[in-house]
Amino acid sequence: MAPLAAIVATRERRLGQVVRLLDVAVAATTLLAVAPLLLLLAAAVKLCSRGPALFAQQRVGRGGAPFRLWKLRTMVVDAERIGPRVTGRDDPRITRVGRFLRKTKLDELPQLWNVLVGDMSLVGPRPEVAEMVAQAQAAYAALLRVRPGLISEATLAFRREEELLPQEGRAAFYVREILPKKVALDLAWLEQRTFVGDLELLARAFLLLTRLRRDERPLSLPGGHALRLAVKMALDGALAGAAFVVATLLRFDGWPDGVERERLVMLALPITLLTALFASVTGCARAIWRCFDTAQFLRLALLHAPLLLAQASWRARLPTELQLLRTPWSVVVLSYLLALLAGAAARRLWSASTARAERRGRPRSALSGRIALIGAGRHAHAIVHELQRSAGGAVELLACFDDDPGKRGSHVAGVRVVGTLAEAPGWLARTRPDHLLIAIAALPEAKLRPLLDAAALCGAAVKIVPSLVERAQAPAGLLRDLSLADLIGRPPVRLDPSDPQIAQAWRGKTILVTGAAGSIGSELVRQLVALSPRRLVLLDKDENGLFELGRELDDLAPALPRALAVLSLCDRRGVARLLRRERPDVVLHAAAHKHVPLMEANVVEAVANNALGTRDFARLAAAARVGSFVLISTDKAVRPTSVMGATKRAAELAVRELNERARVATRFVVVRFGNVLASRGSVIETFLRQLRRGDPLTITHPDVERFFLSIPEAAQLVLVAGSLPRPRGHYVLEMGKPRRIVDLARDLARLAGGPPPRLKFVGLRPGEKLSEELSGSGALESVPERPGLLVDAEPAPATEVVVALDRALRRAVAEGDGEAARRVLERPPIGLRPAHAPQPAPGEATARAVAVAEPIDATGAASAARPVAESLA
Repeated sequence: MAPLAAIVATRERRLGQVVRLLDVAVAATTLLAVAPLLLLLAAAVKLCSRGPALFAQQRVGRGGAPFRLWKLRTMVVDAERIGPRVTGRDDPRITRVGRFLRKTKLDELPQLWNVLVGDMSLVGPRPEVAEMVAQAQAAYAALLRVRPGLISEATLAFRREEELLPQEGRAAFYVREILPKKVALDLAWLEQRTFVGDLELLARAFLLLTRLRRDERPLSLPGGHALRLAVKMALDGALAGAAFVVATLLRFDGWPDGVERERLVMLALPITLLTALFASVTGCARAIWRCFDTAQFLRLALLHAPLLLAQASWRARLPTELQLLRTPWSVVVLSYLLALLAGAAARRLWSASTARAERRGRPRSALSGRIALIGAGRHAHAIVHELQRSAGGAVELLACFDDDPGKRGSHVAGVRVVGTLAEAPGWLARTRPDHLLIAIAALPEAKLRPLLDAAALCGAAVKIVPSLVERAQAPAGLLRDLSLADLIGRPPVRLDPSDPQIAQAWRGKTILVTGAAGSIGSELVRQLVALSPRRLVLLDKDENGLFELGRELDDLAPALPRALAVLSLCDRRGVARLLRRERPDVVLHAAAHKHVPLMEANVVEAVANNALGTRDFARLAAAARVGSFVLISTDKAVRPTSVMGATKRAAELAVRELNERARVATRFVVVRFGNVLASRGSVIETFLRQLRRGDPLTITHPDVERFFLSIPEAAQLVLVAGSLPRPRGHYVLEMGKPRRIVDLARDLARLAGGPPPRLKFVGLRPGEKLSEELSGSGALESVPERPGLLVDAEPAPATEVVVALDRALRRAVAEGDGEAARRVLERPPIGLRPAHAPQPAPGEATARAVAVAEPIDATGAASAARPVAESLA
């Protein structure tokens, strides 16, 4: 087989020869036809201003060779010496005749001479001066392989280019804004160039110049879709006519005589024409041939059915005197079968040749080797077809596994389903494939875990087939790597904030976000940008983080009004001034001290910021008549064992009490989170840092477990809960079962590409407990209008209880007495209880964790963990 480069070169050479013949014929004919018009226009140019009628400018041609491009002169003599090279609509150097010539594009008629002598082509990228080519040298390297042209996609798209240029800095604007877009359009044309496409482009240019068309979109008339439709109809008709002829020749062992010959001559053409007509009526001609499937085959059978029925009816019912219409039964059946098979073969041949051409034209797939597939559903069929089409012989698809008993022994596009997911680990150990592809959306952890362990033991790389939802939310490739989101033990919960009912709650509102520089606050800001708020007010004590967020918004939403406030929540006067000045409609309160051991040692600060700061802020928001106030809390506030959890519990009580007051117009909402994956200061950051250094992964206790959710899930929960018309209780996300930290550590090491990690158990830290809870009442209710959202309908506290708690805490903070504050937190309704920190003892869990502990290579871990850290950032 000839090399790909040689094949491409041959194809381009043949296309170039055909195009050159068209160029010469059209240029010569048109020059002769418009010669009188050119003479009249040249005389008008001369009469309007002194100087020559023609203007020549040096441009860069094919292969980088310079040539002189000819135009009718539209500007005063020596215009380039008295002004910038790039001209605008109101440039005073343009003459009166020149304005008419530019508007009608008649000034470019002399370039037909450039086409005739071979400097240019009718269709191709517009030639630029050498300085402009130097600005985009890398891109022009591809464009200079072909002749420049009179017409291109870029010239049609920017046919009113002069109107886009500003009064000042035209050259810089052209290089920065217009030239890259022109080059991109020309490169796209070059990549997909065909002779029919060139003709269609010329037709569009003619219609635009003659004012018969107003836009530059591809034609839907003969040059594009209609031409392809006609070709398909003609081909189906020709195949049907040929099938009738061949069936007759086979029936009579050659060319027939007498009546049979007359019938053949009389019916061949009507069969051809009627089949072409039926191809349009049945939709066969509109189908995409390269996607030929069972449905198209059935439609193809339907295409030839009317003529089959007609000929059969004539044969059965017409009298013997009408011999010309009484086709023999053998010819009727045989012509139908031949036409059906010929049509299917033509489509399959086109599909196969198109797939080969696409495979040659795209980079080779990075996926190669022996592959096993988990799943035999729609995703599996799609990935098998795509791998067969894109990777070709580079991959060997070994087997599929699926839990549907009815699929055992069946095939997924030729790949056999050999067993269930429970049988896959044993098969993987015996066969040892190179890759394991998971094509089941949101596979439960109980089924995913054995597959991952088996793949790790046999050295198979695990890839995930993205779902349609993932591809819609963010462009995804054919496959993606396993991520922590796949390993949190449950499918991701998607509470779509762009839902019209939800988006309405945020559109056109002034929204204040506290803790805006943090992981949750910054993600809230990013998601709010897409919901079209009127103004964002971002508050945080972290000056550097707030500055970086502001710079990110400069790129993400430069036109969105916003204010950045460096302010502490404990500054009541500052907060009051901010609320009076900005008058927000909604407050999203994400600011808090969150590190459990650190707050155990700083009780006064935790109480002042988390409890009292939140209560003061909520009361000020109510006084400022804020529409909604959303408090972001934590599962550590449920039966708290830490100062941090107890202070968040106090904040929840204060906000819930305010929500019950009749004279308060503000809606107060409480949202509880579990642990947020990859947030700042999370266990993920600790593990990644230890993996980079090659240190053991430190875990407090073998049995410690937590609820986990991703940062996008957390932000969605806040936005959806804040949009509910009648808030009640504490809202949480349906997060399934909690996740063991030991398993999380092992999964993170697997994602980093290293061997099983060494684990070091250090004991529970002050304030920590083995397991967290989402509900203090023990029962969570679903929210009917928002699947995936749960509510802890705990009754709101009495006002006198919250007031008494507030006074006691303020007294302790004013005296700087952390022990007194802790004693207040221990009383109802908060009920802080001391946490015991048992040291890890060798038990079943410890033995199981230590059993997988092996040394980890420090050098490999540092390099392998880097892409994981970047993907989680």
